Amino acid sequence: MAASTTPAMSIPEVHSIVPILAPAAAPSAPREQSPDFSASSSFERGGPMRAGQRSYLALATFIVGAAGLFVLPLPMGIAAIVMGWTALPRIQANSVAKGEGLAWTGLVVGVIDVGFWVLWMLTHLDDVAG
Repeated sequence: MAASTTPAMSIPEVHSIVPILAPAAAPSAPREQSPDFSASSSFERGGPMRAGQRSYLALATFIVGAAGLFVLPLPMGIAAIVMGWTALPRIQANSVAKGEGLAWTGLVVGVIDVGFWVLWMLTHLDDVAG
């Protein structure tokens, strides 16, 4: 048998088979700039809010406090108290922010979470002590 004399595939043929190897085309239009979520952005610092914007920290306070009624009351309650205590001054300092009611509710529910945990521990101390 004679050896095949056909040449190996040329570069354009390889590019048509494997498009990843093809050179990248120049962008046709400038893309929108993505938001900056670096540590220096206003998102991390709790910076300026738009008029009527609800505080995400206040919303998180309420959600964590409410979840603590059902799961892990002590850590969730402590987290809700700390987050609510942090959210309230931020909301009060910013005249356009909303969510003060959510922050207060989350903080109070966090205190209730911790209170339920303490009450449960006191009523079940006999079982734990043996």
